[in-house]
Amino acid sequence: MSLPPLIRESEPTDEGWRRKARDLLNAVVRRLMGQGATDARPLNPTVGTLFYDTTLGRPIWWNGTGWRDAAGGAV
Repeated sequence: MSLPPLIRESEPTDEGWRRKARDLLNAVVRRLMGQGATDARPLNPTVGTLFYDTTLGRPIWWNGTGWRDAAGGAV
């Protein structure tokens, strides 16, 4: 007995499907980490703290000296 593929050929693979998958993943990530406006960032974060900044509309990380986005830019 063989297992079916995770995504069957008959399932949608267009941009709309990818957008829905991305939006779902983003929603899960926001639930797992803190989220809020820029002024609601944690006051005493530890290195590696994740926070979804709703003002910026993206996740950010505390590197020990400041908040950084995925591109490494200060935010």
